[in-house]
Amino acid sequence: MEVLTLGPDATLAQVQQLVTEQRHAMGLDAMPVAMHADVVCADTGQAVQWLQDHANGMVLPAVLYHDEAMRPEPMDDAALDERLRGLRAKLRARDRAWWKTHKPANGMVECPQCRSMLNVEYCGVRGGWWNRCPVCHGDVRPEQVARQFDEWKHEYQRLRDLRNRQLQMPAYPVCWLVAVSMQEPATVRITPQ
Repeated sequence: MEVLTLGPDATLAQVQQLVTEQRHAMGLDAMPVAMHADVVCADTGQAVQWLQDHANGMVLPAVLYHDEAMRPEPMDDAALDERLRGLRAKLRARDRAWWKTHKPANGMVECPQCRSMLNVEYCGVRGGWWNRCPVCHGDVRPEQVARQFDEWKHEYQRLRDLRNRQLQMPAYPVCWLVAVSMQEPATVRITPQ
């Protein structure tokens, strides 16, 4: 099996011309190329298997694949790490006693769930209450503050999951793998262009 590897921006006309030249140099007749841009194989082995599975003798298949032989593209980790650090700092504030630093004028806070009146002087002190009502254990912070912490938490989890996915899968460049000849399927010779 003879295959060519080309950059991701290769056009059908360019690919067809290269394949025709290669086939003429091998003493074979020209055949049309069918580029399948809707499929991206994870590695070279999977791409070669895909080409073998989709060869039909009428057209030469071409498929996109992640070329693990090339250097991975560098990821921009600095911006993502900085965003995660900032969100971690914001989320640490969630555990601090909110009413200790945001005291109302009358010194009392009403629990939104059970309507108990709580003295803010006991907020954040030993033996006192923090962000939960000592009667019903409901969150006594203002609703928009709790909602903001939830949004930060979801954003942090989304970015952390994105970071973990990036770390697990190296960003190998995407290239075209084009079948030139489907003879000798036991050996594969890849020619970079």
